[in-house]
This record gives sequence, C-alpha cells and structure tokens, in this order.
Amino acid sequence: MEFRKHTLKNGLQVIAECNPRAFCTSLGFFVNTGSRDEVDANWGVSHFLEHMTFKGTPRRSAEDVNRELDEIGSSSNAYTSQEQTVYYATVLEEYQDRAVDLLCDMMRPALRSDDFEMEKQVILEEIAKYEDE
Repeated sequence: MEFRKHTLKNGLQVIAECNPRAFCTSLGFFVNTGSRDEVDANWGVSHFLEHMTFKGTPRRSAEDVNRELDEIGSSSNAYTSQEQTVYYATVLEEYQDRAVDLLCDMMRPALRSDDFEMEKQVILEEIAKYEDE
C-alpha cells in the first residue's frame, strides 16, 4: 500500500492510499469541524449542512445528485461527529472522475429555503429518535 499526500494552493490537503489491486475507488471529504465547534446560537449547523449537501447545488437539483450517485453505482453517505463532518463515496474505478466532480459540486450546496424547512423537520425527527433510544 502506498500513501500520497499533496497540498493544493488553496490549502486543501489531498491524501491518497494507492492500491493497484483494488477494483474500486473510495473518496471523501473530511471536514475538521463538528458539533464540538458549535455554540448555542448555531447548535446543529454542522449536521444541518451535512444534510443540505444532498439537496442540490447551483449546477444540480437534488434529483440530479441522487440520480447521478445511482448511475455510477455509488455507495455514498455522510455523517457528523463531534470532531468532523465526513462526506464519502465508493465507486468502480471507471467512475472515479464522475464521483470526484459530483462530490466537489456537493460541497457547494444551493441552500434553498424550501429545502431548509424540510430538512429542519427531518433533523428534528432524528433528534427525537435518538432521545427515545
């Protein structure tokens, strides 16, 4: 296994684990912020933004995002922890360029007001579910 690390001009670090025997590519954005970085005034914003990345971008509607993830056979998801927010996908190697383009686009969510209200309800339901457990 070989690891490569490169820092882009904008400061973004790209770390690659290269395995020539692998048939798929896994990629992700590991954002070094999570719930521990929030104050009462913006409590939950990390989790909210995680949800909003799947609601579309200026270039793609939510339907387009989900359709493209399906078209490339992606296993993808996101999660928020206390320390970080992670967005990831695994695809066959032949679809890695499309997956990179799609995930990069998703990092610029449209943040539409209609989606805001809908996701607010989804997150409140998630909170209620966890409180019941």
